[in-house]
Amino acid sequence: MMGIEPTASGTTIQRSNQLSYTHRQRPHIACGQRTTTPRVVATRVFVLLLTIFAVSCPRQRLPTLSFAEQSAAREQKDAYETYALHKSGIAPPGIAFESRRAEGAGIWGTAIPVRPEDADWNQWPDGNARLFNNRMAHLFDVQLHGEAMLGWVPEGTALELNDESVRLVSAASPEDLLVDLLFFAKSQEDWILDGDLVARTRAAGAFRAEYIPAQGDRELSGLIGFPMTTHDDGLEIAERHVVAERLTISVVTVAGIQELVWVFD
Repeated sequence: MMGIEPTASGTTIQRSNQLSYTHRQRPHIACGQRTTTPRVVATRVFVLLLTIFAVSCPRQRLPTLSFAEQSAAREQKDAYETYALHKSGIAPPGIAFESRRAEGAGIWGTAIPVRPEDADWNQWPDGNARLFNNRMAHLFDVQLHGEAMLGWVPEGTALELNDESVRLVSAASPEDLLVDLLFFAKSQEDWILDGDLVARTRAAGAFRAEYIPAQGDRELSGLIGFPMTTHDDGLEIAERHVVAERLTISVVTVAGIQELVWVFD
């Protein structure tokens, strides 16, 4: 039951109306007074967490390049390009660049010497070698045929020059002949150097596709490369005048490991 309560001025107010108004009306906020809603609290907590995260996480800084070290890296890259990519200018071996045949027990094949700078997969717009020049490797294009599955044995495949005092072992994969290019392409990126070595590495697919596979059904064909290095006497192999080459390729057959031998002179 609603009651009537006298006031000091003699007027009356119904309590029920006062209570109803109080529940419906938003509270009055005096000037200078602030209110904190749940959304404001959540926003403040989020900002605080972001601040803590930003302060606690270490800042990543761009690498500081030493001018002297960068210059040294540039000189090494330029020297590599001159040595391995520019026209080598060395005299070709004094041998017949023609296909020759060799036979073994249940296997036979042909081989022909290839000059890297003459290969289609090695052409580059600037006129230099795309991947490596004649100074870096001896190459042969071979085709092997047998009566069943054949397997190539890289460690048993060798190239002997002249009097057989120099013996080169074959590269087991095309990557073995691209090691220097890949190294200096990475150096170019690391030291922010001008150049196109990275583009050359991306254009090596044709060479990789030409390289001889590890095995094949009654046939194996492709390139075999022999990297050239400095010999024990200090004379670079590429600078030697070659007048004869003896190529030996080891192949796994149903009859065991067979060797095919070619002599180019």
